Amino acid sequence: MSLAQNDLDDHSVPWNELLKTPLSCRVVYDDATINGIAQLEYTAFATRLLINDNAGGKIEIKPGDHQLKRLVLYQSGDSLVLVRATATARQLSRMLYEGKLSLYDNNFSFDHCSVGAYTSIRPVYLKLPEAPIFYTRSFKGYRKELVKLINNVYGIHLNAIAFNSLQEIIAYLSQADGARS
Repeated sequence: MSLAQNDLDDHSVPWNELLKTPLSCRVVYDDATINGIAQLEYTAFATRLLINDNAGGKIEIKPGDHQLKRLVLYQSGDSLVLVRATATARQLSRMLYEGKLSLYDNNFSFDHCSVGAYTSIRPVYLKLPEAPIFYTRSFKGYRKELVKLINNVYGIHLNAIAFNSLQEIIAYLSQADGARS
């Protein structure tokens, strides 16, 4: 699997840009966790993720390989977590939040780690079989539906108007999930 440039918005980083420079990584492949350095290699026929593990081994993984479950990339103290949002997902998605209700998008950017986080959100995917995919780039475009889903999942009654950003929703989810533990 490879992502075409036009599959991403202006703020996204396509695979070839994301890994132009090798990055430290942690990979969950099948049941193994591998720490090392990740870099993409392009050929005329395929895209491959090359991992030089910390034990001196070299591993080649096709990004569409379903045994690749999680790829965590590290850059300047920040981390970018890419996972399969569903068991059948063909491509990796950026994890925005993981909890009782998990949020993903298909933006390959470290921007969620910085001040003014989530400046380049792509449509948000939710990890629930019955959950919709919100096809909008505007937070206000999916805020009401997202809060409605949160109310259903958590059994609460929030007002969508109370949230001005996705960061506020994620902070609320984090607090709600923390209270459950």
